Amino acid sequence: MLFDIHSDLFMDVDNRRAGGSRSVISENHSERLKEGGVTSMFAPLFINPYQKEELLRKKAHSMFLSMSAELNDNRQSVAVAKCAQDFLDAAQQGKLALMLGSEGLCYIGEEIALIEVFYQLGMREVSLTWNEDNALASGAKGDPERGLTQAGAALVRRVEELGMILDVSHINEKSFWDIAKIVKEPIMASHSNSYTLCPHPRNLKDDQLAFIREIGGVVGLNAYPEFVQQEQPLWNMERLADHMDYMIEKMGIEHVALGFDFADYMDEEDAHLSDFYSARHIPKLLEIFRRRGYTQADLDKITHQNILRVIRARMG
Repeated sequence: MLFDIHSDLFMDVDNRRAGGSRSVISENHSERLKEGGVTSMFAPLFINPYQKEELLRKKAHSMFLSMSAELNDNRQSVAVAKCAQDFLDAAQQGKLALMLGSEGLCYIGEEIALIEVFYQLGMREVSLTWNEDNALASGAKGDPERGLTQAGAALVRRVEELGMILDVSHINEKSFWDIAKIVKEPIMASHSNSYTLCPHPRNLKDDQLAFIREIGGVVGLNAYPEFVQQEQPLWNMERLADHMDYMIEKMGIEHVALGFDFADYMDEEDAHLSDFYSARHIPKLLEIFRRRGYTQADLDKITHQNILRVIRARMG
């Protein structure tokens, strides 16, 4: 099994379906995922927060509808996973397993009761914010002095009660530590790297990595170039592998995963490494890990065992 614990798959689905396409996953994604060995993904919805407030819920409604229709179109080859066993069953059946969620909640304001609706719709992972400040928390590009709000704290507690996984990848440092005072169960940073190796506000400092380790969570290795290295000449797989080495040194092999945030299907020229920009390239990265001394047992933990442990801890 191989998990990619952060994919903007449904952004592409929504865009293509708006243009008249159907079965986007099967027609446009299945082949490259199979080539890369990907069996399982976390595929949260993303609503761009930088638009007029009245448009946020309209866009969210549109994306919920396109997601639902797409899952129905692909029901023979795609399964929605709500627990660890669902992922295992899908792998045995040769289906792509998706965990649904939301990357940021700009569109709910302070109406935190909506998390109950999202849970009933099948979502099992959520982050409070993308890069913006919203009614719940502050993002990586928001006010560094602003953290979790009262509504955000209440939502964090409810997410934990429901058995969902809280994703802290996009929040700012103050919001992170506000969350750290509340949570008692494993969390994840689905697509983040080491701040020490690449000092970008989207990456995690050593004390943040230590907290995620202590609470039993995981950090997913992110292939987005700005979070790998500030200088473009080092936008490559070897530098990406340096981040994995470093996070393992600081956290242990049990607390890392893969959350690539690929954007090859979005036609963004500056959104990928020179030699690693598609699921098709994953086997090459695994080979680099092997050359660096990673055993098969290590790779099993990185590719699926660690995140399955977190899923079991949160929802069985």
